[in-house]
This record gives sequence, structure tokens and C-alpha cells, in this order.
Amino acid sequence: MRGIITGIALLFLVGTAKSQNVDFRVPEHKIGVSLTEFLNEIEEKEYVKFFFLPEWTAQITVTTSYKDQPIATALQSILAGRSINIEYIYDYGIALIKDPTADIIRQEILDNLDGDLTRYTIGDSANANWGSSVRIRGIIKDEKFNEPLVGVTIYANEVQKGTATGADGSYSLSLPVGKHIITYAGLNYQDMNIAFSIYESGKYDVIMEEKPITLDEIVVKDNAEKENFESAVVGRTRITAAELQTIPAFLGEIDVIKSIQLLPGVNSVGEGSAGFNVRGGSVDQNLILLDEGIIFNPNHLFGFFSAFHPDALKEVTFYRGAIPAQYGGRISSVLDVRQKDGDRNEFHGTGGLGIVTSRLMVEGPIAKDKVSFLFAGRTSYSDWLLKQVKNDDVRNSEAFFYDVTGKVTAYINKKNKIAASYYLSNDKFKFSNDTAYYWQNHSASITHESYVNQKLSLFNNFSVGNYNYEVRDEDIDESFSWKYSIDNFQFKSYLNYALEKHLLTAGVDVKGYDFARGDLKPLSSSSNVRNIELNNDRSLEAGIFISDEMQVGNNLIITPGLRYSFYRLFGDHQLFKYNPELPKDDFEIIDTVNYDNGEVAASYSGLEPRLSAKYSLDANNFIKAGFSRSYQYIHLLSNTTAITPIDSWVPSSEYIKPQIGNQYSIGYFKRMPVKKLTASVEVFYKQIDNVPEYKDGAQLALKQNIETELVNSEADIRGLEFSIQKDGRLSGEFNYTYTSSRRRTSSQFESLQVNNNEFFPANYDQPHNIKINANYDISRRHVLSFNFNLASGRPITAPVERFEIDGVLVANYTERNQYRIPTYHRLDVSLLIRTNHKKDKKWEGSWSFTIYNVYSRRNAYSVFFQESESGRPTAYKLSVLGSAFPSITYNFKF
Repeated sequence: MRGIITGIALLFLVGTAKSQNVDFRVPEHKIGVSLTEFLNEIEEKEYVKFFFLPEWTAQITVTTSYKDQPIATALQSILAGRSINIEYIYDYGIALIKDPTADIIRQEILDNLDGDLTRYTIGDSANANWGSSVRIRGIIKDEKFNEPLVGVTIYANEVQKGTATGADGSYSLSLPVGKHIITYAGLNYQDMNIAFSIYESGKYDVIMEEKPITLDEIVVKDNAEKENFESAVVGRTRITAAELQTIPAFLGEIDVIKSIQLLPGVNSVGEGSAGFNVRGGSVDQNLILLDEGIIFNPNHLFGFFSAFHPDALKEVTFYRGAIPAQYGGRISSVLDVRQKDGDRNEFHGTGGLGIVTSRLMVEGPIAKDKVSFLFAGRTSYSDWLLKQVKNDDVRNSEAFFYDVTGKVTAYINKKNKIAASYYLSNDKFKFSNDTAYYWQNHSASITHESYVNQKLSLFNNFSVGNYNYEVRDEDIDESFSWKYSIDNFQFKSYLNYALEKHLLTAGVDVKGYDFARGDLKPLSSSSNVRNIELNNDRSLEAGIFISDEMQVGNNLIITPGLRYSFYRLFGDHQLFKYNPELPKDDFEIIDTVNYDNGEVAASYSGLEPRLSAKYSLDANNFIKAGFSRSYQYIHLLSNTTAITPIDSWVPSSEYIKPQIGNQYSIGYFKRMPVKKLTASVEVFYKQIDNVPEYKDGAQLALKQNIETELVNSEADIRGLEFSIQKDGRLSGEFNYTYTSSRRRTSSQFESLQVNNNEFFPANYDQPHNIKINANYDISRRHVLSFNFNLASGRPITAPVERFEIDGVLVANYTERNQYRIPTYHRLDVSLLIRTNHKKDKKWEGSWSFTIYNVYSRRNAYSVFFQESESGRPTAYKLSVLGSAFPSITYNFKF
């Protein structure tokens, strides 16, 4: 009773007599004594009075000399992790007030635990360095298959600090010396709660048991949202397979790309558009990886469907802020997609039957517990969809696609694993009775992972890939075949090394490209098409990198990184020399330089510093900041707003410089545990040099000296992202993004100046974007979801008048991108119905009902102009999907 009264008195005294004038340095003192003796000794030597309860301080030992340090610094070090706050009284007193929050959190955990609480001690309390931080690390594996688990969250509840396992199943977490309840949670695995007494750095490996899905009582949820919020890497998002299942999708098809577009700062230019734009960047500034293999076109049917098989995915990690140093070659973002390893012990599969597509994935052991396989395929029967479009040309068109992926994984021993994967996607689209388009992605990779010991792990990957397209027209008089392809290979190797307060990553990667830039041939002798064959180009880019995730004190995590990249363009290559006094033009070529096979035709290099930091104001409030510089050495040339199958990638050369981008971002993140809400606001600025822009009237197709159609520009991009997330039975997100994406040319020649070298909006500039998505668990088996998207219209260049010159009508256009198409908005709704989840059930099914574009909004994909009766240009709107599209999909597991 006396202690309670004393505590209340202290609180009253502090609340009525706060000051912060106590400012002195610690005198010489004894070491190895209790905090009580330490404070009493200081009182005898300095004009200061300490107020505290002895039961709070008697068990705390001062093990380090704090002589000549400020008293506040010394007390913060000694009391780190002990839930005791420091308050100042007038100009002579310091009160130590125990914060009850940690005890409340700990008791809530204990009250809600299912089963016994496992206890584990690391080190000896007698030798503990109280007030310091230590690191706990380990590897988490599956009990059944002994396979490392990716994306398991490790969360220290009292200090509200966490991390997640990487690709090798390893984790590392820095914590104050003392007692902690740590929760290990993974999708489809039983949560584990361990009561640790941690007095020195050490290792704790975890074997997780798969959670049985019995009857209809359990809805499994992942902790990706918590991990994304807690992550020290600014702009990092991990999306789980469970989240993908509940997102309303076009025609019921689960889609990775569409889920990315729900995030703040990520836009799409509309239905039927491939690719995505991140924080005002262009579509070619996104690096897309599948098991480390590079994917150049991640879409089917012009963007209506993603090219990734959803049932084969293990995890999707998206970086749109400070890109980690191990990634290079793109400026705006990285989408890292990993496929799961096959089941080593049992054969089973999943699939789905929809009104446009069907899919199947099977997996199982080749040699039980040693070698596994996974095979997944998907195909479409989508021609009927085109018949619903009112445009006659589209209704008479054809569309078809399929994709297949396979993976074989061999477990050499407990520390080494090798996996080989292959991916193929194939598309065909024929417009009316006219032209047919074909495009393909190929990717194959081999990955070796080695867990040397509890501190060191190694990762090696080699991948090869190809993207190609063909355009065919079999008209008798104009028959032709136009082909393009880009081959690539990549080797990547890095190591992770965990120390007490550091997690080091260092490695190297090498990428090679072979560009077959274009080949046009007539298909018959009667064709009027002439033969054109562009020269091929070969290039090589490489990078070495190192980064360190370091714990600085108790509140700050810094991840500095440095990457050095270099690039070479090799012969055979033909370089045209132009009259320097005039714009580059076919008629101004004054010389030609030929580089033989293997000769270096152009070279570039540069340092790419990266930095990400997170500062914890307290357990529920964080500040995150980041900076990254990136070099991009290959470029996608397209004078359309969205990706099309006939866009071409070209390497940097003498005239096409590498893009160099700098991005700065800072944000404030807040968690409100009582209301299950998290909120964040983040501002960013991007400045990009050497962005290829197109001169007025540029002709990009089958152009040998493509530099004559381009003009150099700089990009100025700035924006703000605001986001609110809610968890619980009603869960969802509200995201608002403001972005200004502008371009400016700097040519001295008037004919190459766009808008007189003044800033103008980029083609995909959409200043305002609102996204709302929500899931409501009607019951354990029924989930209702909806998405709403509203975005500013894209810029367009419009004609304002016409002239007649020698009997020919010529349109006079405004300056580039000075008008906008109408505002875009759309609502989608879906209902997921699960069957009963009975244990040992050999077949499980679920139904997904979706309505895409519920209120039949006729959003403008583009605006075109035709002459009206008055003789003035009149605008007409083209809508790709102008009505509601219902769909139903049956998903199954066996």
C-alpha cells in the first residue's frame, strides 16, 4: 500500500512541478552496484534529488562507467527496455516513473495465449550489460518438410518491434537486454509465443507446425500489413497470396499487377493498358523479376490480365521508395515475384474455372523429402469477350493467351538447396480481318541457396530470358512479317552476414542483353512491302553492392547501401556522325563509324548510393526517410501512353544517355492499436536526367538511327501519399496520392524543343488519385469486397484549328499535353464464398462472384478528333469497357 501511495505522490509531484533545468554530468562513481546505490552516490556529490521506488531500481545493476556523461544520457542507457520514464522536477529533481504500458501489454498477451507459454533463456543475468541492446537470430523451418519459411513475422510485443524472415528463412532482431514475449506468426502456420530472458546475443531456431484448417472456424490472415508498417525500408510492401484472393478482379482472375495498382503512388492509364506507373515514372522504369529472371512484358491481352500464375506464387515484394542496393537497372520501382517450391512429401494441386480463363497448379515429390516439382498452366478462351464490345472492328477480332511455369527443387542437405524454374507466356491478338500480333516471354533460372551457419548465408542465381513479338499481315498486296526480340542473361551472387547490431549484404550482379532491333520482310512476291533489317546491338551492365541494416541505439535503424554500376555497348555497331551545327537528321549525316564485334562502342558508369532510415518516436509512431540514386541503361521507346506489343527496348549509346534518377522521401507513420488503425503520410521528390522524349511527329518503328527521332529531357516529379489502413472484421485501405510529373527538354535547336523548353505534363501525369478497397467478413465463409478508384484524366495534345495549304487540310495543335481527358472512376464488387473447411477433406472449393465497373462508367481510354460540320475539330471519346462486366469463378484445391 505504501508503494502505491508513494507512486501516486510521485505522479502528482511530477504533474504539477515539471521543469527541465537539471543539467549536470555524472561524477566518478562505483561500477557493479545497483541503480539505487548509483543514484544515492550521485545525490551525495551533486545538488540533485532523485525520486523513485526502491523496488523499481534495486534489481538494476550499473555495469558501465558514465563519468562525465550528461545524467539524461546515462539514465536513458541504464533504463533502456525497462519501461521507466525520466521526468524533471523544478531545477533540482529527477523522478523515475514506471510506465505501466509494457506490463499491461505483457499481461494482455498472457491472458490471451492459447496453451502453455514456452520459456527460453539466452545468457546469464549476472553477466548482463543492462541498458544495452543484444541481437537474437535464427532460422525458421517447416516441421513437415524441414524447409525454410519465407515471410514469417517475428514480433517482440512489449517493445512493439519486429522483423520477418528472408528468402533463406533467417531472421535477426535487435532488442534491449531483459525479458520479452516474442510471437512467431506465418501464413497457414500455428503462432508460437516464446517468453525470452535475453541477457546476451544468441540464436533461437524455430520449427513451425502447419495450422490444420478444421470445420469452418478459422479464417487465416497473414501479418504482411504489420510487417510493411514496421519495415525499416521506406516504400517496401509485401503482398500475400491470401490478400490476392479477396481483391475484386476483372472477370474473377486473381492478378498481381492489379493488386500493385491499389497501392498509393501506383497508377495505370486505364483499362486495356499494360504496365504501371510508379510515383510519376514511366512504365520502363520498373524492374520486374520472376525468380530473379527479368520479365519485360508482365501482361496478357494488353493489360487485362497479369502474366503471373497466382497459385504458383510464394511471395510478392514491391519497392517504390528507397530501392535496396542489391537491385539495379531501373529508376522507379522493383517488383520481386517469387514462386513457391513444390511439396516434398505429398501430391496436391489447386486451380480455377472462369468464364474467360482456366488454370491448374500441381505439386508433389519426385524423391520424397529430397526433390520436389511444381507445374502450373493457364489458358484463355476469351474471343467471346470481344464480341461484347460495340466497336465492329473489335468484335471481329481474335484474342488468345496461355502461360506455363515449372519448378524443380532439390534439397542437397540441411544447408544447401538448388531450384530450377522455367516460365513461358504466349499471346495472340488479331485486329478484325487485318493484322495479327504475337508476343512471348521466356525465362529460365537456377538458384543455389546455402546456409553456412547461423550468421552467414549465400545466394547464387543464373537466369536467361527472351522477349519477342511478331506482327503479321497476310493481305495479298501488303503482306509482311515484322519481328523484334531481346535476349538477356543475368548472374547474381550475394551473401548475408549477421552481427550483433548489423545485417550485412554484399554481392555482384551482371546483366547482358542482345537486341534484335527489327526485321521486316514481305510474305509474298506480290507484296508492296520492302525488306528492312536493323542492326543488332549487344550490351553488358554490371554492379557491385554492399549494404548494412544497423541498429543505432534503441530507436533508430539505418540501412545505408552503395552500388557501383558500369555499362558497355559492344559492336557490331554502326555510329552515325551528324553536323553539330544542325539538329540530327537523316540528311545531316557527315560520317559513319563501324565498331567490330567485341569493340566497345559506348561506356558509362556511376555510383548509386542508397539510404533508408526509421526512427521510432515511441512504440506506435515512426518517421521513415530514404534516398536512392539509380542508373538505367536500357530504355523502352513508345510514343503511346500505354505499353503496346510493338514497343522496342534499346540500349544506351553515344546519343542515348543512361537515365540517372534521384529520389528523396520522408514520411510519418502512426498506429492506433485500440481502433486497429494505421495511418501514414509520405512526401517524395524525384529528379531524373536523360529521359528520352520524342520530337514532334516522331516515327519510331523500324528506324535504324533512332536518335534522330528523340530529344533529351529531364523529369521533375513530386508528390504526396496519404494512407489509412484498418484491420478487423471490416478491413481495408483508403489511399490518396497527389503527383506532379513534368518533363522539360533543353535542346538549342528550335525544331527539337517541346513547348519551347518549358515544363509540360508527362503523358501519364495524373495529379489526383483516390483508391478505396475494403473487405467485410460477413461470416467465416463469406467475404464481401469492393474497390473504388478515382483519378484525374491524363494529358492530351488537342488541335484547336486547321489551315488549308495547297488544297491540303493541316491541323494546328496546341502545345504538348495542355488538355486532359475526363476524370476516371470505377467501382468493382466481389463476393467470395468458401466451402466448409473440414479436416482431411480431399477436395475444397470456393466461388468468386465479381462485377467489374458496377455502374457502367464509360471511362475515356483516349480522345480522338474529327472534323465537324462547322469545319472545326470535334473531340470523341473512346471507351474500352463502357459497361458492367459480371463474372463467376470456381476455385478448387485437392
